[in-house]
Amino acid sequence: MRITIKKAALIGLVSLSFSFQTFAENKKTYYPTGEVELVKEYADGKQSKRTIYDKTGKVKEVLEYDADGKQLKLTIYYDSGVVKGIGEVTNGKVSKSTFYYENGKIKRIVEAVNGKKLKATNYHKNGEIKSIKNY
Repeated sequence: MRITIKKAALIGLVSLSFSFQTFAENKKTYYPTGEVELVKEYADGKQSKRTIYDKTGKVKEVLEYDADGKQLKLTIYYDSGVVKGIGEVTNGKVSKSTFYYENGKIKRIVEAVNGKKLKATNYHKNGEIKSIKNY
């Protein structure tokens, strides 16, 4: 069988582009009544995101992972869809947690290093600082 240079080049390009593709996959679990409860997203065999839904289809929680499959960020939502809180993770430990009032304004920020609290700042609903505590 004779392969021309054009065919060989085309096969090479297809092979090269295929090797650089990210393989994505979703796995879903359902409530007994049939609604989606949980969606796990994978990229190249590692979990990249996990989303939990309530029975009405509203997002309750989203957990994001880095390229190595380690937890990166957790976002929790009010029933209204407004963000309730965000937890950021560094080296497997919570580094910053931000909590919100349902009006979207910041309620509290907790900063940490290696999982140990350093500082907590509490806010009034109007956005003004209520208190600051250093640990």
